[in-house]
Amino acid sequence: MKHYLVKLLMAVVFVAFGFAAGGQVKLTTVAEAWQFLPQSGSACDEEDLSFDYGIGGGMRNFFCRALTIYSWQAFLASAPVPPFRSGPHRDGKLDLNSEQDFGYYNPKFVVWATNSLIPAAESPLLRRKTQGVYDDQVAELAHTYFLVYQKLSSNPALAAVERQRYLDSIETNGGGWDASEVIDSYNEFLGDADSNWGGHDPNLVRSSVMWWLRRQEDATASLWHTGLIKLLATYDSAWLKEQNTSATFQKWQAPLIKLKPEYK
Repeated sequence: MKHYLVKLLMAVVFVAFGFAAGGQVKLTTVAEAWQFLPQSGSACDEEDLSFDYGIGGGMRNFFCRALTIYSWQAFLASAPVPPFRSGPHRDGKLDLNSEQDFGYYNPKFVVWATNSLIPAAESPLLRRKTQGVYDDQVAELAHTYFLVYQKLSSNPALAAVERQRYLDSIETNGGGWDASEVIDSYNEFLGDADSNWGGHDPNLVRSSVMWWLRRQEDATASLWHTGLIKLLATYDSAWLKEQNTSATFQKWQAPLIKLKPEYK
């Protein structure tokens, strides 16, 4: 009898966290995924996620962890339009290793997604249930992406130059999206090493800079930013208010590097 009870309890735990025998995803709503998002684990193989940083990782880590309880296909099935207008992703499958192309988001999908991904915005009860998940797994990412967007937006002309430099480097250098000649200059976008990187993980910062440059290129940056504001207003309103009233923010200046470096 005791052995049977142990099995029963284990089954309840696995179902609650979205698994059944064989690792089948059971959660069917974003609200459920928010409540049961684990702090470890990945549904991506080594090709898609070369190193698992856990909750200290960036968006790729977060995405791969979320897939353990809520499938990409389930999310797409509930979307009213395809997610991408063009790019390497085909037939509902993501090509996360494309070196010279990226997905251009469908603006209608972004509007739908940024509302669907934050169900707690309409439910104070769900917000209270998931506040800890946000604090542990989302807050640092949300803060970084907000601050990077703010700084990029402070100098649109320079952002346009930087976006073109970033895109040109892919074709010229042939090193994919991680061409070190370009992305290493983004490590200090929110602060340098001497000032403890401005309090932000340089790995998250540089990934955020590249992501926003791609979103500027596919013309969905403002839509994603609207969704980010909604996320922060739901879970992090005091921090958001502090940023909006801060008098210390300075306009982004040209980086101390050649805008068109030599590629060898």
